[in-house]
Order: sequence, then C-alpha cells, then structure tokens
Amino acid sequence: MNPSFNKKKAIVLGGTHGLGRAIAEMLLKNGAEVVIAGKDKMLVDEVTKELTPYGKVIGHVLDLLLDYDVDLFIEELDGYLNGEIDFLINAAGFFKVKAFNETSVSDYDALLDLNRGFFFITQEVAKKMGTTGGGAILNISSFLSRQAVRGIQAAAFSMAKAGLEAFTRQLSIELAPSKIRVNAISIGILENGTFYGGKWSEIVDIVSFLLSGQASYVNGAVWEVDAGLFAGRL
Repeated sequence: MNPSFNKKKAIVLGGTHGLGRAIAEMLLKNGAEVVIAGKDKMLVDEVTKELTPYGKVIGHVLDLLLDYDVDLFIEELDGYLNGEIDFLINAAGFFKVKAFNETSVSDYDALLDLNRGFFFITQEVAKKMGTTGGGAILNISSFLSRQAVRGIQAAAFSMAKAGLEAFTRQLSIELAPSKIRVNAISIGILENGTFYGGKWSEIVDIVSFLLSGQASYVNGAVWEVDAGLFAGRL
C-alpha cells in the first residue's frame, strides 16, 4: 500500500541509514520532495546521491546533540522547502546496551539529548505546518520504552524512548487544532534490516499509511510494529 505523496514535502531526521533511509526512499518514489539529515557528511553525500534517481532530495549534515547544528538546521528550513513542510519523521538514533550502574554522563547525554534536538526541530516545523494547513509528524520509538527484558541492559535508551512516546501523545493534543497529527511506531530488535524474518519494507508500509490521508483519524497513537515483542515474544 503506497499512497501518492505527489508534491508533498518531508523531512527525515536520521534519513541516511536504516529505517530512516527506507522511509526517505519510499516518500521519494511516491512523489515527495525530501530533506534527509544525518551527522556523517560522507554518508549524507553518499545517500543523497543514491536517492536522487527517485526524486528531489536534499542532504543536510546535522548532529542532533549539538545546539549549533540544530539552530542552523532550523534557520535553513525555509531555504530547503520554502517553509512548506507536510511530514516530519524523527527517525534518528542508535541502540546502545549498557548496564545501569556502568552508564556514564556522556552515555546518558548521547541518548537523552537526541530528544532535545527532536523537541526544538519539531517545534519549528509545527509552527510552519500550522501556517500551511497542517501535516503529520511521526516519531520512531522502541518496544523497550515499555517492555523490560532480562539480558537487555538499556536503561538510558528505554528512558529516552519512553520520553519520546510521552512527547508524541502530548503533541497530538496540543497540535490538533492546527490540523497536525502526531503518532509514533514502536519497533523491535532489528539486525541487518530484519526482525524475526521481517524486512524494512514491512515497517515502511505502516509509516506510509500513518502519513497518508487514509490515517486522518489516527492521532496520538503509538503502534507496535515489532513482531510481537511487546506482547511478550522474546
């Protein structure tokens, strides 16, 4: 299921790898203009080149942990998309396993400060969406935000993702008057693009639906797309 996103404009934070890249490719193939952001310049340039055959794509080097980078990205939004943004996908991040008693301040900051970057970029994007008729925001979370698993020591990671889900629900209420829908998907453990035999494309199809007008009644939701991990399949 791939609805047309012809002439829609999207930003994918974390659009240079993994699920973010797959989402960017899906949007481009269905007619959208896309800005992808990642912190590795070589990777940004490489992926931008790879995605260009599918449509208009702009690459931006952005480290969400750096206030300067976040501020610069916000300043340049008008130049990239003329201030018109239909979709924002907050897909940047990484999975880090570390025992609670061994987690350092820098470990904590690397995970939790991603949410600060998401917060202020989303704030600016929402302001622009509010002046152009609304839009859709999608946050990428993890089943570990609500499911503790023996053997997976990820307290800081879980804390960050739980905050992102709370952020999703709160924004869905605050931004609804501006016709902005805010949802999240909670994904499972992925290795080499698969989870329990699944593929990125299976998650991307859900993303496609949630961004589309077909999901106009879905707001403030956190959908588990994890092959049953949250339900207890371990």
